[in-house]
This record gives sequence, structure tokens and C-alpha cells, in this order.
Amino acid sequence: QVVLQESTSRNPLHTRRMDFMRTKKSGSHSDFLYILEQQSELIEMENMTVGSLVTHLFMEQSDTEMSKIAHKILSENPAGDMARLREEVKTTENSNWYTEKFGSKARKVGKRYCRDCKTESHDTDHCWGVCKTCGKRGHKSELCRLCRLLPANKANKAEKAEEVGKDKNKPGTSKKARK
Repeated sequence: QVVLQESTSRNPLHTRRMDFMRTKKSGSHSDFLYILEQQSELIEMENMTVGSLVTHLFMEQSDTEMSKIAHKILSENPAGDMARLREEVKTTENSNWYTEKFGSKARKVGKRYCRDCKTESHDTDHCWGVCKTCGKRGHKSELCRLCRLLPANKANKAEKAEEVGKDKNKPGTSKKARK
């Protein structure tokens, strides 16, 4: 009795039942049988029905949302209620908010994908295309890192700076005159 109370407080019935079902034979057959007999006392087998067994197995393999539904049903009715479980699972699967990682029929709205870059970072409509400087994707040509390093571009920048400097030296282009 004391062992059962301690077991219940530290180890929920669902966990004990699933551990029992996962028990593997290690050692002799008589040892394995003894372990099964000992564990069977802790899983309250006499109270287990087909509905509760199926619900426990369903909980073990389901995602969080579905496990919550099954756990709620088992807590309200330890014998399990297969009709209610089936109904609530179907209702949840068909709801707009529920998306399952695998096998979901739910369509993801607003998913971006660029066919040219083969990436989900942007749509094909918003693709910058291939950089004219380096030939790579993912940036505009005028913002290319390689563009800043090329000698031709450095020369162009130097020429522009000289032109700006010449404009400053021309009469009538002083700051006061520009205002």
C-alpha cells in the first residue's frame, strides 16, 4: 500500500504502464517473469480496459496537443472513452490553429520561396538576381563587398572625390555661395 502511494506520487500511472509495456527480457526467463509480475502490481492492471490501453498508447506516440486531450479524457474517465477521444482528435486535426509537424493537411499561408536562389528568405518577385560584380546571389550589385575592394572602383571613387574637391575651389561654390 505504501509502495503504491509512493509510486503514484513520484511516477504517474501512465508512465508506469508505458514502462511496463517497454520492459525487455535481460537475463533468464524466470527473472524476466518475476520482473513482469512485480511491475504488474504497480500498473493497476485490474482497472485497465481496452479503451484505457489504447488511450495510453495513443498518448505515448502523439504530439503535445493530442496528448493533452487524451490525458484529460483519462483523468475524467480512467476506463477511457474511445468515441470521445476519436471525436476530439478529429476536431483538433481539422481546426485552423492546429498544425502537426508530419502529415498535416494544413496549408502554410504566406510561405516565401525564391526558385532562382532556392531559398525561403525571399520571394522570386523580390529577388535581386545575380550580382554584376562577383556573380553571386544574396546582395545588390551596388552593395557588393567585392566591389569595394576592386582597384577600378577605388579609382572611380578617387575621381569623384577629386571632382568634388575641384567644385570647392571654383569661385562661387563656397559654402556661403551655395546657401
